[in-house]
Amino acid sequence: MKDLLDIPHGYNFRNIPASRDIQSLLKEARLDYSKPIEAPPTILKVGQTPFGSLGGFSLITGKAKSKKTFLVTMMIAAALSRKLNNNPFQGYLPNDKLKVVLVDTEQAEHEVQKVADRVKRLSGFDISDLFDVYALRPFSSQQRLEMIDLIVNTTENLGFLVIDGARDIIQGINDDKSASEVVGKFLQWSAEKNIHITTVLHQNKADNNARGHIGTELVNKAETVISVRSQKADNNISIVKAEYTRDIDFADFAISINKEGLPELLNNYKSTKAGRKKTTPEDLSQDEHQKIIEKLKVKLEGSGFKYHTLVKELSTLLKELELPSGTNKAKEFAKYYESLDMLDREGKPRSPNAIIRLR
Repeated sequence: MKDLLDIPHGYNFRNIPASRDIQSLLKEARLDYSKPIEAPPTILKVGQTPFGSLGGFSLITGKAKSKKTFLVTMMIAAALSRKLNNNPFQGYLPNDKLKVVLVDTEQAEHEVQKVADRVKRLSGFDISDLFDVYALRPFSSQQRLEMIDLIVNTTENLGFLVIDGARDIIQGINDDKSASEVVGKFLQWSAEKNIHITTVLHQNKADNNARGHIGTELVNKAETVISVRSQKADNNISIVKAEYTRDIDFADFAISINKEGLPELLNNYKSTKAGRKKTTPEDLSQDEHQKIIEKLKVKLEGSGFKYHTLVKELSTLLKELELPSGTNKAKEFAKYYESLDMLDREGKPRSPNAIIRLR
């Protein structure tokens, strides 16, 4: 059989001519699986769990005022100064990629300066040539995107890029074409320049999903997704949860703001993964919820079923998983899954004859 890469220029697949550029790119993309390929270096960890590696990107999500930017300052400080006290992150940037850049798309200059000042105080340096900060709020979304592209392609020894405000470099929150373009840029920048990118995006007001088409695209492509949620009882405390990782999830941890206005790890917080009983849907990670949905799909064969069947099977499954169960708890989980579009209901909202389908 003729080798695919030896097919001459102009050979048609379904009448589509192959260009020389595509042929050359295809040769670059062909994997020699007979040789070992080293995993990319990890630049940030939480405990023993890798958070981000060179060549990939990660996502931080949370409601407004949940202290996402405070968490960002802790990440940057760890990347600049390696291991720090009262910081959940540990930095491992290689010596030839020590440069860190923060791009803020949302805040005014004086607010961005406060963020930079927190990084300085957390990391212990005064002014560092290893840390650059850009405030892009005054510009259009297209200008911001082009400016970040220029930063990526001209910054020497760049290892870690933080973009605080992914929503502000797309044309519209539900513009799927623009969202795909921006996520494509993240993949291109991280791969071609061998850097790690962390970006920040708000969650929907009604649920815990990252906002819009851009949120869906980022969650699907990111190597790590974490959420930040402020505590109702004490809004000075925020809980950080691993939603999706490519390794074993790190245990939830909490951060608080000290008297100096700096974020720090709350050491006496008991994680849900360290023994605290999970009682609500919000206590579970998105991976755990996805596993519940997959188990339900096995139990509930067929194209659709009645609501009471869902509640019955969901209650049984929650009990099997040693989670709070019963009819009311199963209804709480069902409502949560419906809000996240993990199931569809056909019929009137409260009708016992409504048909449920799992996505």
